[in-house]
Amino acid sequence: MSTPDGEKVMAHLSAVTLDRALSPLAADSVLRHLEGQRQLVAHIKALMRRGRGL
Repeated sequence: MSTPDGEKVMAHLSAVTLDRALSPLAADSVLRHLEGQRQLVAHIKALMRRGRGL
C-alpha cells in the first residue's frame, strides 16, 4: 500500500468487504461468502503490516 495504486486497491477492497453491511434478511450463504471475503482482506492487511515491520 505504499503506492497510490496500492492505496486505491486496498480502499476498494475495504469498501466492498469490511465496510459493507448486509440486511438482516440476507441468506446464510451470502453472509458466509462476505465473511470469507472479509477474512481474506484482513489477511492481506496483516501481511502488509508484517512486511512493514509493524
